[in-house]
Amino acid sequence: MEKILVRVFVSFSLVALGLCNACDEKLETGALKQGASQPLPIEFKNDERSLPLGASAPSQKAELVQNSCLKSLEKLGKQALQPGTPSLDKNRAQILAQSRSVPVVFRRAPRAANDLSLLRKKLRRQLRDARDPASVILEILRKTRGNYPARRQVFLSEQYLYADKPLLALRLSQILRLDHLFSKEKELIIERGNKILRLKRIDGRYWLPADESLKKLKRKHNGRLASLLLFDRVRAIDGEFKQGLHIDLRRLQNSLGFSRAQVVAMTQDRMELSLQTYGVKSRALVAMKEGALGVECEFVQGSQHKKLAKARALWLEDQRLIEPILTAAHQMIARRLPFDEPKTEEGQQDGLLRIQFRKAYRRYQSTYEFNGDNYYVFDGYGRPRLPQVCIDFITDAFDWGTGGGWPVRGEKRMRRKGALHFSSLGIENPRSIESLASFADLYPDWFDMDRIPKEQQVKFRYRKRFFEALARDEARYRRGDIVFIYGLRDDEKFHYHSFLIDQKDPITGVPTVVLANAGPPQARSWEGEMQNAPQRKIVARMRVRRETLRRAHAQALKHPGVPLKAPEPVSVELEGASR
Repeated sequence: MEKILVRVFVSFSLVALGLCNACDEKLETGALKQGASQPLPIEFKNDERSLPLGASAPSQKAELVQNSCLKSLEKLGKQALQPGTPSLDKNRAQILAQSRSVPVVFRRAPRAANDLSLLRKKLRRQLRDARDPASVILEILRKTRGNYPARRQVFLSEQYLYADKPLLALRLSQILRLDHLFSKEKELIIERGNKILRLKRIDGRYWLPADESLKKLKRKHNGRLASLLLFDRVRAIDGEFKQGLHIDLRRLQNSLGFSRAQVVAMTQDRMELSLQTYGVKSRALVAMKEGALGVECEFVQGSQHKKLAKARALWLEDQRLIEPILTAAHQMIARRLPFDEPKTEEGQQDGLLRIQFRKAYRRYQSTYEFNGDNYYVFDGYGRPRLPQVCIDFITDAFDWGTGGGWPVRGEKRMRRKGALHFSSLGIENPRSIESLASFADLYPDWFDMDRIPKEQQVKFRYRKRFFEALARDEARYRRGDIVFIYGLRDDEKFHYHSFLIDQKDPITGVPTVVLANAGPPQARSWEGEMQNAPQRKIVARMRVRRETLRRAHAQALKHPGVPLKAPEPVSVELEGASR
């Protein structure tokens, strides 16, 4: 009989805590303190969260319960199962990567209300069958002007914004706003996966809560406009939600530690997940209770248990290592750092504002001038307005995330370098994508540079093929990876662009949210980031290796303000400019 590694009874509270679960918090609640200084370097402790489940070898007790776990899994498959969402599952990778969405799974597809009028049924059919959903959505909004209950019945299904066709899902997430569906309601509740958001209506729009650190400035709006995402569930403050149909696996993923999961079977209170953790497979029986998930048992073949333990420990460590970098990127988004493009240009002058900003900052100036236009050194909250081209956004994230930063107004203007400060590594031009990529090629111990073969590159204009390739190669990408795209823009010239991967779908593994500064910095879907230049394609993926991040965080703790140094300075020939 094969040895089985079993982990029994993980408490619901442990899973509810999660490991980081920070990526969705940043996007949904504005949890980053916009008035705060740059994130501090992290310190690693050998606590219980760093220990992967199943880390020990199979014990005699585990051997005794293996049959019980297997029987429970077999029994689950014979019970009355939830129907799931086959149509959504078929298109899931493209829908989540293309649309602003929440990566949940459903027990079944949400349905229309039973008491729909003939007209509202007709409008829902038109929406479902539309070849051009955008025009149909706009026409429905016109026909139902002022009739908000009708709009909710047409666009929402059991209070969810739901679609299982890629183009319809995209257009719903692009066009519909909360004020299209609600008018007199002063407050709304959004259920976004595991999160509950409370929104207030101000001047006809719905807003996320204001950051407490900014309220003292007494501005009219210190919060952020609330968006309506695909698979959100929404109601008025005085309404109520019925039993939810969605399940959010992200907390379980961040607590247990796995790359992706497949729902094999699901009943009302349990489900079987087939898990992969950096290529190592396991099976888990998961209990569901009041929105919390708990692993009742998990097993893996005895010959694989050590590999699973190692893979799980590395996956969890990777999340901890990259989280400060992504936190810094989100902080730059919250600050809306300007794109480095002058208001008035003489030819191509992208990238020159940053040089003038640094001079003005060092000289304790409040403004600086370029081509006759004035620019502020600080924003209205006293935070430095550091101009960036796209690659600056990337390198600044690693700099800030390893202890770097620019002090706010009123503090001594001593620019603090992070442990991973790319300008200190000996790169000839760290503001050039080509130069950075060439440097990464020369230092494979520091960076993992994956150049996509030409035959595998797909232009974004071929959406279906592009997203199929992205899903097929999902293991190529991890959170915090740098993606380089290249191709023709609307000026009929070839341009590079770069961005960070922020989130991945726990089911398909496909990257779903990317972070970039293309003016201003934003967290967007692939569609949002690439639609303006559909001739471009992914040409490379760059990863800062695990050991490099370990050294960088250790350096930030032991020697703050002192960057790491590459073994030898490198000089590379530039092939072009980046944007």
